[in-house]
Amino acid sequence: MARDLRPKDLRSLDPLTTDQVTQAARLHACLQAHHGEWGHWEGGKVGADGAQTPYRVILTPIAQETYDWLLTSGVMPDFNWLAWPAKRELVQGNVSALEPDVARALLTALIVQEHSSDGSLLGIFRHGIITNLLGVLGTSPHHPELEASPNPVDDGHPLVLEPI
Repeated sequence: MARDLRPKDLRSLDPLTTDQVTQAARLHACLQAHHGEWGHWEGGKVGADGAQTPYRVILTPIAQETYDWLLTSGVMPDFNWLAWPAKRELVQGNVSALEPDVARALLTALIVQEHSSDGSLLGIFRHGIITNLLGVLGTSPHHPELEASPNPVDDGHPLVLEPI
């Protein structure tokens, strides 16, 4: 019997709207077509007042558009992602094979944890995790040609994301 990796407190989710599926598929295609860096660190300089400016991640336009859409689109469910033990195991596996509700939950954990984890946002873009999760969301029974690639991205960077 397969182990259930779904968060215990994840309520039954409404299906994605046609607009959400379409936008997820569009972003998935744009992210797949992107080559190069996903962003960079900025900050750490001494300001006019003598204090060091904070570090922050500056994303490329397509990564920023994706990040903003995820935060505002309603695709990410509200649940206790900190108490979800399977998230680390899932992110290190083939996220393209996840059920849509679990993919949505993992997106929540990855995007929301960015506020408490320096650098994880760049990592989830670099490793193709966001791209593959959007592929799951952008796949619809009416659009089989939009299916996500089952192959995880291997760019030579170790697949370690903290503090998941």
